[in-house]
Amino acid sequence: MAIFEIFEILVILAICVLLPAGVCADIALSGTSGLITIPTANVLDDGDINIGISYLRQSYQHLDKPETYDMIPLWVSVGYLPSLELSARLTTIPKLSRAGADPPPYRDGMLSFQWKVLEESRRLPAVAIGARDVYGFALFNTLYLVFSKHISIHRARVGVHLGRGVDWMGGRYGVVDGGKTIPTTHRMIGTFGGIGIPITRTVDVNLEYDTTKLNFGARVQLLSGIQLQIALLGGKHLAAGIHAGFNLK
Repeated sequence: MAIFEIFEILVILAICVLLPAGVCADIALSGTSGLITIPTANVLDDGDINIGISYLRQSYQHLDKPETYDMIPLWVSVGYLPSLELSARLTTIPKLSRAGADPPPYRDGMLSFQWKVLEESRRLPAVAIGARDVYGFALFNTLYLVFSKHISIHRARVGVHLGRGVDWMGGRYGVVDGGKTIPTTHRMIGTFGGIGIPITRTVDVNLEYDTTKLNFGARVQLLSGIQLQIALLGGKHLAAGIHAGFNLK
């Protein structure tokens, strides 16, 4: 891991310690409200800000190349209005270079949003729609609908989540360098789902299917507003992340 990536992680850790205590939201390693990598029908509350960093082994595939690379997403997510979540993410791929003579690492920006259209009730699930990577190279692009319902089982409030993602772009929107029509392997296209099971007041375990593989993980609340997450992607590739949340109000 390069010095710059180590510096990024140290900065996030310092921010996590110095930020005022906040609400501990369930944020996926991808930087938006979710389980491990998939979204759930939750959003940050109005005024909530979440900042975090994660490491996902062999989870980046550039365009139509068969190779996969480790990636380090760094994100900021914001709750705006009662039901809208906005997210900006910078993904660093330490061992990948841009086309030409540029040395590693390669960095890719990503803008996303999620809107909760229906709150969960005793009978009905929460419903949200969202879009990831909505502009530019859009390697992580997907438009999705997701449902979330919590069920009480032996005093545990188990979350059940089910969604569907579609490739609404097809290509890469906003690219003006002649690469807009280059084939792109988009992510989370198809049916996805998962469950979150609380073990204690500070620990929960998650299982998800992200349209291509099964992921297992655990989330630990370290301090008020700070969470650590570890996971195995596809049951074999390590992933981990830490994030902190606080409110501007």
